[in-house]
Amino acid sequence: MPNANGWRILMLRATERKPVWLDTKPASPNVELAVAQAETYGGRWVATADADAATFPKIKNAVAFFEAHKHWRT
Repeated sequence: MPNANGWRILMLRATERKPVWLDTKPASPNVELAVAQAETYGGRWVATADADAATFPKIKNAVAFFEAHKHWRT
């Protein structure tokens, strides 16, 4: 079962009333999923990628996608 952080983001957003940043290593090599999971629940993800140079463009593209749809956060 993947590490689900959605509940944690929702809880912190409800109690802290400030942005929530996840600092967790993705449960799978799918970094796009890590970005999407955080963004879906109104949080952000601190990119923790391995040395694979192909990983960073994937993170950049996923973050850019959600930045282009900021209105979804409300």
